[in-house]
Amino acid sequence: MGDKTKNIFITIAYFIFAIAFLSSLGIWLPMAIDNYNLDGISDETFKTLPSNLLTYSLGIFLIATIDRVLFLFFRTGEYSNNILEFFAILFLICGTGFLVFVSLKSIKNSSIDEALKYAKYITVIAWAAWFYVKLQASKSNNFSPIGGIL
Repeated sequence: MGDKTKNIFITIAYFIFAIAFLSSLGIWLPMAIDNYNLDGISDETFKTLPSNLLTYSLGIFLIATIDRVLFLFFRTGEYSNNILEFFAILFLICGTGFLVFVSLKSIKNSSIDEALKYAKYITVIAWAAWFYVKLQASKSNNFSPIGGIL
């Protein structure tokens, strides 16, 4: 097994254990406790699900974008070579911000299903951004707190 394949397997294992399982405790643990105690998920717990998912997703997304921007500023030679990626990151931040706004507006209007739909979109974007950053930096330390670049 080559180093690149080994690094990809370590990244996937790290994602499953740290990002998908441990980081999401605030999302699935209240539902598991409700399901155990009440034999179902309470309405109050379900109503907090979109905001919990937003908090979880935005943390991952912002770590990934900050990590990539720091990498582009400090690890690459010239800013002009990365201008397209900077604009893509800026566009992604604005788009994610709009989705957060729509999701929060849906929460305010008590449309929990719609808010949950947008929160799921943000989660997918956050996971994709995290994988993009991790797989772009092949020399990263998988055990560094900010994704391995610093």
